[in-house]
Amino acid sequence: MISRFEARRQVFHIILGVLLALLVYFELIDFAALLVIVVVGLGISIISRKHDILIISWFLDMFEREEDKKRFPGRGSFYYIVGALIVYGLFITQPDGKSIVAASLVILALGDSMPHFVAHMARVKNPFSNVKYIEASTFGVMLAFLGAVFFVEPLEALLASFVAMFIEGIDLKIGLEIDDNMIVPVVAGSVIFLMRLLL
Repeated sequence: MISRFEARRQVFHIILGVLLALLVYFELIDFAALLVIVVVGLGISIISRKHDILIISWFLDMFEREEDKKRFPGRGSFYYIVGALIVYGLFITQPDGKSIVAASLVILALGDSMPHFVAHMARVKNPFSNVKYIEASTFGVMLAFLGAVFFVEPLEALLASFVAMFIEGIDLKIGLEIDDNMIVPVVAGSVIFLMRLLL
């Protein structure tokens, strides 16, 4: 069974991802604003390693794993915004680019977080990962699709969700660890972009 702490973390990530998607889709946030958030967030993280910042400390206690609080406070949220910044920069200028960006962020929000809630019931190990399960990943694909289909065509939503969650489920050891919060939206956005280019 998922712990209360981990459940709280995943719900926070879902809310953050869906909120970012809506802000992008309704053109309430742009590249410059995302870049400012990344820079300010990095500064807050550096300061938080040595000093308590009133509201930030509360957020870290509520949502951050202990190892990350010591090494990189706010790591998950920081990479979430970096992922949004990258996918925005790559696809916003494409025809109906805001739908690509929004769908990619929703796929991250639902596809990457929701499997945590059912992983304890899963039985079939993912052959490409030591810690993930086929049933949980399938659940993630289904929910990612249901979220993305509000922004893009059903086939685009399905294929982007499947490919992004497949890549997310592989344990990659290439000497440099790349956070899932950056990989998933870029993969999802790339799939939608390529589908529109080729079909």
